[in-house]
Amino acid sequence: MNSIKGQIARRFLEFAARNVPHSEVRVATLGGLGVEPRVWEEFGIPPEHGWLIERNRARGAALLRAHRYRTHNQLGSFAQVLASYGDTTGVDAFHLDLSGTLQGTVAAEFATILPLVLKSRARCLAVTVPDARRNKILESWPSYSRRARARLGKGWRQVLERLVAHQAALPAREDLPAFMILFDPQKAAKRELGLLLDLFDHFS
Repeated sequence: MNSIKGQIARRFLEFAARNVPHSEVRVATLGGLGVEPRVWEEFGIPPEHGWLIERNRARGAALLRAHRYRTHNQLGSFAQVLASYGDTTGVDAFHLDLSGTLQGTVAAEFATILPLVLKSRARCLAVTVPDARRNKILESWPSYSRRARARLGKGWRQVLERLVAHQAALPAREDLPAFMILFDPQKAAKRELGLLLDLFDHFS
């Protein structure tokens, strides 16, 4: 599986496996199109150790038909459902794949997930955001830059520059039409830093 999301899922599991073997690791993610459960199967994650959280009923049903892993339809009540299964060990590797920014309801719901990660053995969390043309972080960048300065001090620009360098080093996608292959490392780095600041503000 060579998609970017597939590569992220694979690297994330490899990272979690430094602390917990794949045969024992407990994982969860937002359901989406089912990329991650295919990676879980590849790594031999047991069916009872994986959860797919998908609000869309049709997608949830498709995931249930295609994969052996458990499904749930609400991020906010996932902790309660996990407890109802008698699972008290938490989630070793949770991937929050956002379709937007970490604001409002999403932030409140995700706050219920953090204790599950923190009490687990691996304690691995990944938060990703799509490379969207419109993003609240970019639209409100002056505010985010002030918050970065307050949080990180004078070194915040060095942090941003490092993120820009990382983004610039990413390989370009070759499966898109030429008019869509427009990538701005600066904007991508700002989205990444803004998301980090949102995480700080909500959960520190």
